[in-house]
Amino acid sequence: LTHVGIVEFDDGEPYVWEAWPGRGVSRVGLRAFLSRVKAGEGQPGGFYVGRLDAAAQPLVEPALTRIRALSGSPYDPDFSWDGAGLYCSKLAALVYGSLFKPRPMYFGREGSRARQVWRDYFAARGIPIPDGLPGVSPLGLYLDLLARPPRPQSR
Repeated sequence: LTHVGIVEFDDGEPYVWEAWPGRGVSRVGLRAFLSRVKAGEGQPGGFYVGRLDAAAQPLVEPALTRIRALSGSPYDPDFSWDGAGLYCSKLAALVYGSLFKPRPMYFGREGSRARQVWRDYFAARGIPIPDGLPGVSPLGLYLDLLARPPRPQSR
């Protein structure tokens, strides 16, 4: 997973809040968001939808209020948890407060294709790969959603 956004419906139309290079935090139409979903060579394309369980639903409106207040905030291409800007998964983690926590970041196994992509990316930025520094990733957020223990539904 390489990108994450938060869906908001406005008059029945789906929009996605995201942090994106060149635009920072902004709301885009769902079609525009999905048009950037690309598969790697030999990989199936697509996306995953993570949905909060019923117990976490009260967090949605406050999260949307916080994300609207962050509209226009700058993008952080260095993926720094302590930096002023926001990257996609940091945005989601911050607006949902205690639901997602930063963890030591990992940028691929040494010798892997993914590691080389990140090595080139950070070399072009003139900074070391932030392995082990606190942060959140799209995959980490998704896995956190999957790992949430089911809670009994109230009737």
